[in-house]
Amino acid sequence: ANCPKYIHDRKLVDEINFQDSFKLYHYSKFNKECKTIIENTDTFFLSSCHNERGVDVSHKGGQKGFLRVTSSNNLEFDDYPGNNMYNSLGNIYTNPNVNIIVVDFKENKILHISGEASTVIQEQNEKKKIKVKITTTNIKLEKNSFSLKYDK
Repeated sequence: ANCPKYIHDRKLVDEINFQDSFKLYHYSKFNKECKTIIENTDTFFLSSCHNERGVDVSHKGGQKGFLRVTSSNNLEFDDYPGNNMYNSLGNIYTNPNVNIIVVDFKENKILHISGEASTVIQEQNEKKKIKVKITTTNIKLEKNSFSLKYDK
């Protein structure tokens, strides 16, 4: 399996403190702050659901820039081989509703994106590449909801 290939180490050097109060913002489109968080992430979490088998939450990781904003309310990423279970892709095929959580570990922000996903298969050099496109329906940004210190 390739999962560990895309998981980036972070060493926690202080305990996580969850804040009693935080700021929550709702957006209909990606603003500059949301784009910056997305463009600088090397990991996010994708939840998808199969109507009969239930919810799956998967880690998605890569180099910064692997999750891309393609317009004011669209995202895309290349699906890398992971545990070869294809739960996310299978779920998207049967139910396009997804949620994405992007954590900005440096600024203590959580970006929650809801939307509808679709897959596109591209052939390059006799290899198949799967691209997941997401049209957002709701964007929430939590600021200062937690604090932690980590050493990369």
